[in-house]
Amino acid sequence: MAKKRISNKKKIVKQDNIKENPLGNAQNRNYPEKIPQKIFYNNSLLHILLIILAVFVAYSNSFNADFTFDDLRNITENKSIRDLGHFLKELIYKPLNLSSRYFGYLTLAVNFKLHKFEVYGYHLINFLIHLSTSILVYAFIVFTFKTPYLKESKLKEYNKIIAFFSGLLFAVHPIQTQAVTYIIQRFASLATFFYLLSIIFYIRWRLLEQDVSYGYAKFKKNFFYFLCLISIFMAMKTKEISFTIPLIIIIYELLFFKGNVKKRLLKLLPLIMTILIIPLTFIKSHTVYKIAVNNIDAIIRLETEVSRWDYLFTQFRVLITYLRLMFFPVNQNLDYDYPLYHSFFSLEVFLSFIFLLAIFFAGLFLLIFYRKTSPHLLIISFGIFWFFITISVESSFIPILDLIYEHRMYLPSIGLIIAFCIGIFNLANSYHNKWVFSEKAVIISLTIISLVLMTATFNRNKVWSNNISLWEDVVKKSPQKARPHYNLGTVYLEKYFKEKTTFNEYLLNNAIKEFNLAIRLNPKHAGAYNNLGNAYIIKGMIDKAIESYEASLKLKPDNLDAIGNLGNIYLHKGLIDKAIECYLLILKSKPDNADAHFNLGIAYFKKQENNEALKEFQTALKLNPDMKEAKDYIDKLYYSQNKQRKSNY
Repeated sequence: MAKKRISNKKKIVKQDNIKENPLGNAQNRNYPEKIPQKIFYNNSLLHILLIILAVFVAYSNSFNADFTFDDLRNITENKSIRDLGHFLKELIYKPLNLSSRYFGYLTLAVNFKLHKFEVYGYHLINFLIHLSTSILVYAFIVFTFKTPYLKESKLKEYNKIIAFFSGLLFAVHPIQTQAVTYIIQRFASLATFFYLLSIIFYIRWRLLEQDVSYGYAKFKKNFFYFLCLISIFMAMKTKEISFTIPLIIIIYELLFFKGNVKKRLLKLLPLIMTILIIPLTFIKSHTVYKIAVNNIDAIIRLETEVSRWDYLFTQFRVLITYLRLMFFPVNQNLDYDYPLYHSFFSLEVFLSFIFLLAIFFAGLFLLIFYRKTSPHLLIISFGIFWFFITISVESSFIPILDLIYEHRMYLPSIGLIIAFCIGIFNLANSYHNKWVFSEKAVIISLTIISLVLMTATFNRNKVWSNNISLWEDVVKKSPQKARPHYNLGTVYLEKYFKEKTTFNEYLLNNAIKEFNLAIRLNPKHAGAYNNLGNAYIIKGMIDKAIESYEASLKLKPDNLDAIGNLGNIYLHKGLIDKAIECYLLILKSKPDNADAHFNLGIAYFKKQENNEALKEFQTALKLNPDMKEAKDYIDKLYYSQNKQRKSNY
């Protein structure tokens, strides 16, 4: 008898084990039974540690990548970020009157204070922002499954594993490299961080709002609401892509919460009103205000040559490219040579529009027909709406100079990745009896996809490792576009000055070749003519250099670089008055140009106008205390003056 009892116990345990398996032998169940407490499934700490590890591996080779492209104008040449005190005073004394991208530039000012021109520190901050955003994607999914419509969902028991793969895929996808490794695109990643943070604070407030709360609970609820408002403000003062936060909150409220719509929206009114922050910031701008009075069209465009319709038609094609990059991230490019489309009925544009419309209506279909029976599918609808709404700021009817940039997908990609992960786990739940959709198969497949994407990100970061490899890659992919050739020629020239090796002649010849290619592709490229002149100077081809500088000035009379370079040639040839004329022209536009003051000082020195020369050298040294040459000339002039006094005595 005792043996029989033991045998029965074993059978019961076995049956319980079968019952607990959420994807197997459950023919008569509507909802999966509780997943066994496997470490991998429900351990949030483990999930976050794995995301951290994956992000570190994917970006481990990016921390020493050069400043490049717009980094130069916004960081290395931007004197405003060198005064952190100014930014802090503005935050303390004028918190409601901050500039449109204040918090992005504030982080750059902190970087400059700590790291000056050491690129590692800037990349570290970008890395930490991306890592934090990836963890917020995880948190977003976890909290979403606590909302009224989803807490009884069939996928509720999978919420943390879905959150893990959503955060992981976002973290290691190579389309994010431009927003992470390209330092200045911190504005996109930082705005996305605050964007997600505001949504999560809103959800936390809304979940607490469900219950009657008093005392500390009420304070906690109101505190989350306040944090949501602050996060929205910070997002909108980082980058304009945050304009859509109030709309996303409204859609989230309507999809995932219950109750009287009017009462719910009334409580959201302060959050909804934040949509005015960005328009008011632009209107407060003195320049934009002047434009707006005369031409309202100018206030809502960033590029005046492309018509709104042409830009919109082209964006239908661009969105297809973005979607292709999400699912097949190959042939990534920093500077696409993308065609401009002029007709909606162009076959490529029309088919793209139909495809995008189908995706949008798929989201509507899931919302309308599956809200009650499969509420977890609402997340797919939300992800689709998120994609279209967040991408609309830069891919709709507001013309921007560049038609396509990969960093513009940083925020919208969250919606697509979440929708993808929910879709995969929904298939696993619906077709659990087939191995291809089994729990194990889904986990293995998503792990393999994550590893492939992580490897692709690591390899893409190799391209970003230095300016030469980056622009050689762009030239290879956009051979008929002038700008990549110009930028490659410029980095060849910079490399020539930095390295004194036998490799130099190769760099110089290649620089000349690239500048000539840029001019052939765009005969109105003033910068290419100017840098070609610089290369000819090094070659000793003075007459060709003068021709290049004059061609640059003909195209762009206010090109201060070309004016300065021409002045230097005149100075070298002994045409002192012409040189002085050039330097004075520069100082008229940029009185704080230390190099122009120094060169003007040399010109006066050569004319033996020592008092004027001394004044210019002193000004140059004041503007740039590290200018040793200016100090040497000052010492030389003081010595000469003292010697003259002794002689007179």
